[in-house]
Amino acid sequence: IGLSCMGSISPVREITKYEKMRCAGSIPPHAKYSGYAYPLAGVGQLTDDQVANLDFNNAAHSFVGFGGFVYFDATGIALQINAIDNGPGLNFDGPHSLPRVVLTALRAQGRMQPVTAKPLRAT
Repeated sequence: IGLSCMGSISPVREITKYEKMRCAGSIPPHAKYSGYAYPLAGVGQLTDDQVANLDFNNAAHSFVGFGGFVYFDATGIALQINAIDNGPGLNFDGPHSLPRVVLTALRAQGRMQPVTAKPLRAT
């Protein structure tokens, strides 16, 4: 589809979820850290025809378009990637304004990324 294979990941954090929550979230049992992998660079510039060629029922295509969570073991080896998809389970409410101090901190950490999914940009 003509995308560069360049992407970025949020700062990696230690996982603190309980075992039942790990199972429900499809988090590997030996995962110690996780980070969010943002959609690939340039995905927001895809034409409608290019987007039409993506199959968002395919986990790899969902990962390209929506990103996903990467799980690492204690040594930093990636164990699993869970792509965000169009299915149920992730719900948003809002929009809500962030307190300025939070927004400033997120920007300073490089964690604010442009919204690339057209359905999210339309709201």
